[in-house]
Amino acid sequence: CSPALFYAMDIVPLPMEFLSALGCLVWKRGMSEYLDFATQAGLPDTACSGQRGPLGAYMANLGEAADFVVCDSAGNCDSNATAFAFASSYMDKPMYMLSYPSVIGTDKSNQYHVDDYRNLIRFLEEQTGKKLDWDRLKETLEKCDYQDELTLELDDMHLMKPTPFSPIFTLGIYSGRLVFGGHDQNTQLLESMISEGNERIKNGTSGLKAGKEKVRAFICYIDHYTTDAKFWNWFYERGVAHMGGGT
Repeated sequence: CSPALFYAMDIVPLPMEFLSALGCLVWKRGMSEYLDFATQAGLPDTACSGQRGPLGAYMANLGEAADFVVCDSAGNCDSNATAFAFASSYMDKPMYMLSYPSVIGTDKSNQYHVDDYRNLIRFLEEQTGKKLDWDRLKETLEKCDYQDELTLELDDMHLMKPTPFSPIFTLGIYSGRLVFGGHDQNTQLLESMISEGNERIKNGTSGLKAGKEKVRAFICYIDHYTTDAKFWNWFYERGVAHMGGGT
């Protein structure tokens, strides 16, 4: 779910699925105790762990209290939809769930999406007590477009040999999009990576610790979210260029 709409309304989004991954990356202890709490609260341990990490923390009142829950287009992921519905019930918070039609791209399904998002906006207006500023939303979406252009420039840099990037750059690209899409901080992050990449290209230096690129890796669907970013460090130290992932 793009956070742009929320930023345009001065709402701080808590993107649960990706916070599970980020929590594992930045904490040496990982997210295990929060995963356990969510399970003890009633979420099955056989369900996807993508939401259980931060949800466990918020259900245990360890973070700033959430005011409402939004589930974006649950689609065929029953675990995703169930986790948000469970959290809404457990924390006694209002919830809006965007739907996902079985067919996309038709006039009927496109109109369905438009109507669904307009209903979401009405829900957000009710929860926040203020109307959406459409001009500000336009400005936020224009920032998203610019950030997409920066991301494409970074993708082109992947063609360079040796790679000008540290493996952690790839994580920065999609974590910025999923958590800070449309926010000025994401623009600053992407521009700084481009600046550093261009400097290495100019000097002909590698972004890998080994100083020599041995192999290139592309990871399909999701990366390996180990605690303390050990996976990315392993790539960095052994000369493995991370080309990105399906995420």
